[in-house]
Amino acid sequence: MKKIMYFPYGGGHGNIVKCLYKGLSVKPELEQKIIALTVSWRIFDENNIPYGRLSDYCDVIKEWDKIIKIGQKLAETIEFRNPDLQYNDYCAYLGIGYYCLIHEYGEKEAEKKYAEIGRRAFCPVKVMKEILEYENPDAVIITSGVRTERAVGIAANELKIPVIRIVDLHEFERSGCECYTCVMNEYAKKYAISILNENPEHVYVTGQPVFEDNYRLDAQINLKIRSELQLDKYDKLIVYLEQPGLDETSSVENEIIRIAKEKPNWLFVIKQHPNQTDDLKNDICENIVSFRKYPLNYLLNNCDVAITRDSTAGLEAVLLDKPLINTALAETSNKFAVMDFDYSSYGISYKVTNLKDLLLAIETCLDNNSEIAIKLKSNRTLFENAPHVIDNIYQVLSDAWGSGNKESI
Repeated sequence: MKKIMYFPYGGGHGNIVKCLYKGLSVKPELEQKIIALTVSWRIFDENNIPYGRLSDYCDVIKEWDKIIKIGQKLAETIEFRNPDLQYNDYCAYLGIGYYCLIHEYGEKEAEKKYAEIGRRAFCPVKVMKEILEYENPDAVIITSGVRTERAVGIAANELKIPVIRIVDLHEFERSGCECYTCVMNEYAKKYAISILNENPEHVYVTGQPVFEDNYRLDAQINLKIRSELQLDKYDKLIVYLEQPGLDETSSVENEIIRIAKEKPNWLFVIKQHPNQTDDLKNDICENIVSFRKYPLNYLLNNCDVAITRDSTAGLEAVLLDKPLINTALAETSNKFAVMDFDYSSYGISYKVTNLKDLLLAIETCLDNNSEIAIKLKSNRTLFENAPHVIDNIYQVLSDAWGSGNKESI
């Protein structure tokens, strides 16, 4: 029996773990354990997948009382907390991050770093090492190269536990640890080797599990969703994929509302990120709806055009052969992004820098005979996702373990 541990954040990273957990559950020789960070617990609840929380380790983590007090103090300084973030877990997350920041840099420098970049300063290696020492897994699987997932990778390196990283995009940031890197296609592999200087022997083209899972639709669920959205009433479905931390969001929403009133035969869905709140009213006009808790893959499979700035979901739309529009307003920035992607630079999206051009962009993408639509479709074929993802990742795990030596990387 081999034990695997995951420490995912919410949104796309949680969905990667969901797909892996389900896919690898058929392997009787594997034990899997998920520690859900931030809002990822909701994904596992919805899919009946067992998980733990950082607060479960209150008897394992040294100086737990001190950590919780730090977390409670920090929580009081934050004006908005996503309602999906339960208070005790939020305090544990904040307290662990800041406690380890103090441990590494001292109180004054920790205060300075947190004031400058907030939670992005967190890399709680000390506490993650305590958890891994207690759990003693045979491998950890990470998706992100920031904060707690980076810390998990570094702690695992120190304990000589193999680390497998599942990358969600074709370009990405360094993991900050020694790991086996699983990427979606040959383009991503070349990027990892030539740009990030990753060890070629530790970069595998496995495919990205969420992208493969997007093709699997339940016919009855799809029919139910089409009925709920009343898609048969409309000629086209346009999906706006929102992201947290964007200054442009309200401006794009207002323009979509204006266009929706002008185009009553189009249905507009504003798909909010899991870290956002349902604060947009659904009674603005008949052909525009907004929600968070809705299956993204069904929306993307049914949509005619997807709109985003640089969300991972934009690439999911491309892989499903859907026209993509990326907004790139000059005055905006994503405060929470590790990297900003301009999908148009790869020739797979129509770039809109001024919202007055958004309607024209949608109409152009809907016209299959337009020069731009033809070019976008041709370029989308270059961004394939390797098939048989779960089997490929299982093989990487097997390679990492080798003959059973836990110190193979």
